[in-house]
Amino acid sequence: MIRKIFTAALFAASLFAFSCNSKDEKPKEKAESSTTSNETVKTEEGTVATPSGDIREAANGYCECFNQNFKTVDPKIQNIFIRAAESKEPLMVLQQEMLSITDPKEQERLGEEMQKLSGSKEMEACARNLQQKYKINENDKATQQQIASALESNGDCKLVAALMRIGLKQAEMAPNYPPRQ
Repeated sequence: MIRKIFTAALFAASLFAFSCNSKDEKPKEKAESSTTSNETVKTEEGTVATPSGDIREAANGYCECFNQNFKTVDPKIQNIFIRAAESKEPLMVLQQEMLSITDPKEQERLGEEMQKLSGSKEMEACARNLQQKYKINENDKATQQQIASALESNGDCKLVAALMRIGLKQAEMAPNYPPRQ
C-alpha cells in the first residue's frame, strides 16, 4: 500500500517535468527563449531569470488547469506536498509524513486520494496542451525553474508549485536527467 502511495505521489509531482516526452519521440528543438529578463530570482538550485510574460502566462495556465483538479484535494495532502517541496529530499519527507499518520484507514484514504490525482488524464492533457501552446521544452531546466518561480509568486498556486518543485528535485536526482539530445 505504501509503495502505491509513493508511486502516486511521485507521478503527480513529476507530471510537470516529464509530462509528454516519450522515448520514441525525437527531442523537441529548444524554442526561441522569451524567458530571459534582467531580473533574477535566487532559488535553492541557483539563480534563474525572473519569469517573462510568456512564462507567467504558461504558469497561470498550469495553475488554472491543475487547480481545477485539486479543488477536492484534502488539505492534509496539500500540506504534505508543500512541506515535501520545501525539503532537499522530498520523497523522504513524503514517506515520513505518510508514515506519521497512525490511523491505517486515514493513511489508506489519503493514499487513494493521491492515486486519483496521479491518474488524471485531464491534467496530462492540460500539461501537454500548455507545452505545445507556449513551446515549452520540458527538458529545459531553466524554463522549468522560471515556471516554478512564477507559480510560487501566485498565492493560489502553492500546491501546483510544490508539485513542480518536487518533480524538478526528483528529476535532478535521476541519473539520466536532463535527457541527452
